Amino acid sequence: MGHIASVIIPIFLLIGLGILLKSKAGFNDEFWRSVERLTFSGLFPSLLFVKISAADIDWSTSSPIASAIIISILLTAAATVPFRRLLGFNPEQFVAVFQGAFRSNAYVGIAITLSVFGDNATGAMAVTLLSVGVTINFLGVWAICIGWGTKNGLAAGVISQSAASRTH
Repeated sequence: MGHIASVIIPIFLLIGLGILLKSKAGFNDEFWRSVERLTFSGLFPSLLFVKISAADIDWSTSSPIASAIIISILLTAAATVPFRRLLGFNPEQFVAVFQGAFRSNAYVGIAITLSVFGDNATGAMAVTLLSVGVTINFLGVWAICIGWGTKNGLAAGVISQSAASRTH
């Protein structure tokens, strides 16, 4: 457990440094948006590509891990559904709760995985990230399409717009 803490603490120290720099060094919101875009669109995908391209993927180990995580995500998502009516959420509120229930923090997960298990875990981490990414994005889009995120649902809006464009 101490080893995991030594991996997580620097992440939070880095977040704290960002807060300090924003408040004391005058870095404005536009600067942080640019840094975020660089991180999510450039640095993070590059890190993943370099690590994954060199990984030896052992499917016999990776598949059960990814399957267990996908099942956990699906069960968590399903467990939120009764709360929609029970707590009286409107569609916009519920889709936020629904997606928030199963979204994870990949940065922390990658840091812990690679620190605790080393480069040997990169293959399993890659398969898991792919599986988790596809699953959570599918569920998020599905929730919006069936109407949990809008009054009539994205699918209903697309279908009615498509029908209207054909009649004009």
